Amino acid sequence: MRYHYQRGAIRPKRRLSRLKLGVILTLLLLVVGYGGFLSVLPGIGGWPLRRGDETAKRVRSTAPGADGNRLYIPKLNVAVAVAAGGAELEGEIGEGKSASLTAEKLQLAFTPDATLEESPFSRLSHLKEGDEIFIDYNGTRFAYSVTTSGDSGMRLETTDKSVQIKAKSIGVVAWNDGAPRIETIVN
Repeated sequence: MRYHYQRGAIRPKRRLSRLKLGVILTLLLLVVGYGGFLSVLPGIGGWPLRRGDETAKRVRSTAPGADGNRLYIPKLNVAVAVAAGGAELEGEIGEGKSASLTAEKLQLAFTPDATLEESPFSRLSHLKEGDEIFIDYNGTRFAYSVTTSGDSGMRLETTDKSVQIKAKSIGVVAWNDGAPRIETIVN
């Protein structure tokens, strides 16, 4: 209790101590900062957590189908599973066939790696004509090249349809003596 010369004995107001207030504000700042970090991470290609050439090295060093059905976009440093929850495939992959791969543009998760896995098409609009895309499907690696005109064998699009990229088949990647090479060229 405190004594006031005009009002007499008074009870102090219940306030948060400065320490409690500091802890609460620090936690709030950390939560908001972490959320901001997670939302920016797919847009910069996972830069602080992943090297820029990680996907290109993975395409050169793993045999087709070793990791199951996967989509590789070396330019964007994207390697994601082709399955429900990842990049969803509609249609058939192969020469003379057409297919569509659909994935999320931005999907936040609790961990940075989960956010990167669930947001594979966040930078899809950065692809230019001639960039390569690889798809491992049923033990075979198919190679595609981004194109802006003509018929395409593959279409990549975000789930909200805001970005659509066409790609034409350039062949099947064979795996000889532990190294990849394009086996057939389709014109």
